[in-house]
Parts: sequence; structure tokens; C-alpha cells
Amino acid sequence: MENTAMQTYDALSTQVAIDCTVSAMVLLNADNSDIEFWPVVPASTDETRLTLSEGIAARKLRTVGVVGLCGPDARCAFKEPLESTTVAAIHKSFFDYLRTLFGASFGELSRDSEIHELDRLMSLPDFRQD
Repeated sequence: MENTAMQTYDALSTQVAIDCTVSAMVLLNADNSDIEFWPVVPASTDETRLTLSEGIAARKLRTVGVVGLCGPDARCAFKEPLESTTVAAIHKSFFDYLRTLFGASFGELSRDSEIHELDRLMSLPDFRQD
């Protein structure tokens, strides 16, 4: 496990975006009551970017971090300290976002991610003594 405490937000957020099969920037308003996800992987289309840009300005959203799906788990990197309730709400909203993004195939994507992670774990060397 690497030490993430010494890494910058830019390095952490880039790593989340690279490592995850799906990732998005997290945008919140000033009182954290409005959230939007801006797709990073897979990238949004030009039409989607234009629509998001107009809505973001009108809703006064700010970028607070990046969240992504890596295996069966969500990973995140935040620019600023957030309350645990806000982080939990972001995670819940992100999984709702994934269900909307993938529809019926979300369960299959999640299952495939879990299988991939189990395969990876099973391929690690066993250092236990006989």
C-alpha cells in the first residue's frame, strides 16, 4: 500500500482517473447540497460538455475532487477536507450515477469487476509457512 498522505491532490486525482474503469470529477455547490459528476473515463462528448458547462455555471458548482470505480470499490481524491457525511453522500450518488450511466448492465459491470479483483488477489504469491 502506498503512502497517499505525501502525494499532491493532482497526483492522487490523476491516479484515480487512470486506475479506474469509470471516473468522474465531483462538483458541489457552496453548501454541498447539489452534486454533479463530470465524466473523465469514459470521456464525455462535446455536446455533453457544453450542456454540463452551462448547468455548472448556473448552479454555481465547484470542483472538489475525483471519484472512480476500481474493481468493486469506489476510490476518490478530494481537493479539500469534506465532512464524512458529505463523502458518504458522494459515494452513494456516484453509485446512483453508475446505475444511470450503465442501466441494466451495471450489475454485470460490477460482477465482472469483482471477478477481476478476485482473480488478481488469487494470483498474488502465498508467503505463508507450510
